Amino acid sequence: MVNKFVFVASLIFIVSGMGAANFIFAQSQSPCSSSVSITDISQAQPGTIFVLSNSAQANFTITNPVTQELIYKGSGYGGYAWSREGVTAGAYTITWGAVSGCGTPPSETKTTDSRGSIAFAGNYQNISTPAPATTGTIDIRTNLVQSSDREKITFILTGPQNKTITADNFTWFYAPAGTYTITYRGEIEGYDAPAPQTKILPANGSIVFQVDYKLSQTTLPLTVDSLPTGATVYIDEVLVGKAPVVKKVSRGATHRIRCTLPGYNDYTYNYVVAPFSSTVNVVKGDWRCLLTVKNGQTIPAYSPTTQPQQSLSPQEQPRTTVLPQNRIEQTTSPIAYPVQAKPKGFFSRIWQSILSLFLK
Repeated sequence: MVNKFVFVASLIFIVSGMGAANFIFAQSQSPCSSSVSITDISQAQPGTIFVLSNSAQANFTITNPVTQELIYKGSGYGGYAWSREGVTAGAYTITWGAVSGCGTPPSETKTTDSRGSIAFAGNYQNISTPAPATTGTIDIRTNLVQSSDREKITFILTGPQNKTITADNFTWFYAPAGTYTITYRGEIEGYDAPAPQTKILPANGSIVFQVDYKLSQTTLPLTVDSLPTGATVYIDEVLVGKAPVVKKVSRGATHRIRCTLPGYNDYTYNYVVAPFSSTVNVVKGDWRCLLTVKNGQTIPAYSPTTQPQQSLSPQEQPRTTVLPQNRIEQTTSPIAYPVQAKPKGFFSRIWQSILSLFLK
């Protein structure tokens, strides 16, 4: 017999700040033996589609049955929920995808209400046999919040049965009991991957792998470009390659950048990287070598490109302030211009003339 816990609650479901909808959710350990229903969306923003399901593995597509336009295809927010505002009033059809061990909810077509909103609730039915005493549940949780970051990383789970997973929150029901190790493939610029983890999954038990990426305390990815582009780049007199190039450099140190290009004078600069701090840290650095031709004539003037946008931190750690990355040197001192006296008015000049008669 599978040990289950069930709770039923009336909650306020808030999606992306778009409003609220009352729903009922009953949960258990099975991937689809819970139930969900939406009871009220009157407080939600007008023109919103809401989707709820009772399975973290749910996936679905939403289409316009008249034009056959694909509105959305995916698993929403972890399978359980999804919403979109600003939709056009009309009819929409939802088609649910299969979940292993569960009966698939039927397709459903609905028309938006008077406020232009619509809600779908999908309940998968548990058709699997109870978990034998040789399986358990594995949860993987990560602090990667951006899809662009998750796409760069793959989680590799090895054990009695292996799995390769796109970096995202993941639950594996009925995993064979035994010893599992999680490793990671890929890299997020400026961040350190956690060390591999090994845990034992007991029969009828569960384990959690918490995968947190943290800002590197020892190295900083430094991008070096050149104008003109294509210069050979050396960092600390070690050949890195042709600009633009990226090289990890040590924090809390000064690194000598040298750029060479046939027909141009060598460019050198001492790039200072501050040590890691508990309050303010740079995620990555950028530098551009401005080369001059050997005959002394400078290359045509250029306007520095705008500073690149910082990618959001993929971790939920103490707030990290990101410093500007394109540092442009000021090579000339500011010029102080003399302040010119404001011309005096007619009456002021008459008054000054009268005063001068008595002061002589």
